[in-house]
Amino acid sequence: MTDRLAALAAGAEAPAELVLDVAGVPTCFRELEVLRRLDGRRLVLKGTLLDGPESLAARMPLGAVVLKVFLGSGHRRYFEREAAGLERLEAAGVTTPTRYYSGSEGQYSLLLLEYLADAAALQAEDDGGVAGVAELLGRLHKTGCSHGDLHLDNFLLTRGRIVAIDGDGVTAGARPGTSQALNNLAVLAAQRPPIHDDQLAALLAAYGAGAEVPEPPVATFQPRLDRARRQRLLRYARKSQRACSEFSVRRGPGQTTFALRDGGEPLLEALLGAEVLVPTEAFLELESLKEGRSATVVRVPEGYKEDRGVVVKRFNVKDLVHRLRRSLRPMPRYRRAWVFGQLLHFQAIPTARPLVLMETRQSGLRDVAYLIMEDIGGRTIADEVAELGLSDARIAETCALFGLLRRAGFIHGDTKASNFVLHDNRLHVIDLDAMRFAPRGFAARLIAERRFRADVLRFLANWADPERQRFADAFSKAGLL
Repeated sequence: MTDRLAALAAGAEAPAELVLDVAGVPTCFRELEVLRRLDGRRLVLKGTLLDGPESLAARMPLGAVVLKVFLGSGHRRYFEREAAGLERLEAAGVTTPTRYYSGSEGQYSLLLLEYLADAAALQAEDDGGVAGVAELLGRLHKTGCSHGDLHLDNFLLTRGRIVAIDGDGVTAGARPGTSQALNNLAVLAAQRPPIHDDQLAALLAAYGAGAEVPEPPVATFQPRLDRARRQRLLRYARKSQRACSEFSVRRGPGQTTFALRDGGEPLLEALLGAEVLVPTEAFLELESLKEGRSATVVRVPEGYKEDRGVVVKRFNVKDLVHRLRRSLRPMPRYRRAWVFGQLLHFQAIPTARPLVLMETRQSGLRDVAYLIMEDIGGRTIADEVAELGLSDARIAETCALFGLLRRAGFIHGDTKASNFVLHDNRLHVIDLDAMRFAPRGFAARLIAERRFRADVLRFLANWADPERQRFADAFSKAGLL
């Protein structure tokens, strides 16, 4: 049985039926659905109880339940940590799913929980819901505990209630008003993109009410949020370069590919099958958007070999010196474009999201690379201004976009007007080859400010008066210049 559970945790499809020991009695579950797999050692299933211990059936309603299964040599430790965390949440007055059974069954441990059929996942856009979690976190801190796994998908909304569904990260230690408690709150606030930072005051007020402490001032809380957000972005940057539920990585002789599992993988197969990426002749027959020594950009139209149009940017090799330089860099420009494209999407900053990156090597040295991105068209902000003039709404949107980049801690490095493209009447930033994180630390803050300012000044250099002055006045008013 443990082999079957381990296979499920490793990625196997759910069987039609599963029999587990519950309190020493074989218990049958059907209509199984895998809800979550964690590290191959933890498994969360939805299933319908058919038969089992009479004492269990008497206190469980008919219908679906959630099974949390803990596997491996440390299964008992992780199970006990989860159960203790749920108890701490309940002691703080936080709603959790009803527990029908918990226990260790030899080689695995098991929790049977209430399945909330009408529950919905908490979304970052839900201001009231996130404030509600902040209030719950305040209550938890009041009891002397903290929560080390504050992902929004660990909270559900059902019938106007917020339900915490994961107790693994709940530990004793934090006290309301302490640095540790506020850092914990910053981790929650960092789950939302910077576009929601205007709701910080409401979030802090909700936390103060739950913890029964004065609400922390936004100005003193902001640096903690910046640090927590930076750490989250660094983790996601690493995630985008390894195989996981969201990204696939294939490494072979002379070639490495990174792809989104949802859409990127089939797209890669279609373009490789059509020899669009290799050899280069088919690539050059496509509509050219840019031709240069360092990069060539083409458009693959919708219906060509896939049901979506995409843009492919080929990073060329100019000569042997260029090849050597590219091979020595820890992060070449095409990898930077892949990583920061994912990070901007992750932070809800509009861009053409990369779908696939294919890197090639020749004689051990980095060679040509292909970056496949969403096709968002080619109409730039400069095109719009030349045709229709510059509206106050577009100026405000441009300032807001620069503000989001700054709050996320991104330096673009090449903010010419052609890198701001309009798609669905919304401004998107593209060409992320030179993007980097702003330096951190007290001494580096001045360097970061100079680089942010350089991004703004590079953008202003695209324009002549009166447009330049109108942009400059708006940037100054927004505190960006």
